[in-house]
Amino acid sequence: MKPALDWLARTATVALSMVATLSIIGSIAAIPSGSIEQRLGMEIVQQSPDLLPRVEREPVAAPDQRDEAGPAKSRETDIATPPSQPRNPLEPWLESITYALIAIAALLGAGVFMLWRALGHWRRLADAAENRI
Repeated sequence: MKPALDWLARTATVALSMVATLSIIGSIAAIPSGSIEQRLGMEIVQQSPDLLPRVEREPVAAPDQRDEAGPAKSRETDIATPPSQPRNPLEPWLESITYALIAIAALLGAGVFMLWRALGHWRRLADAAENRI
């Protein structure tokens, strides 16, 4: 095997191994663990919209609509809503599955480079043994 190709194969193997390692760590870190209440076994009480905090904000009037007294006097009230639940039960797992698939692809790529290097060494050994005969 030529030295340049050997160096390239070694570098690619190291890079793919690092990607696989980081992807495995990312996959483990992305495993959904639920909220604190779910982990402690506490019941989750759904709040009605009447109990949610109200957020008041002042509308910003356009410069031509402002009078000399200042901004508009009316106030709008918005209701803070809780985050929506995932539509698909697998949705929380998608990030973890993605990292796992990247790790598998990187390990397969590193395996291909190692097999390529091993076959080059075996070919060199076979050529050396053939010259002795």
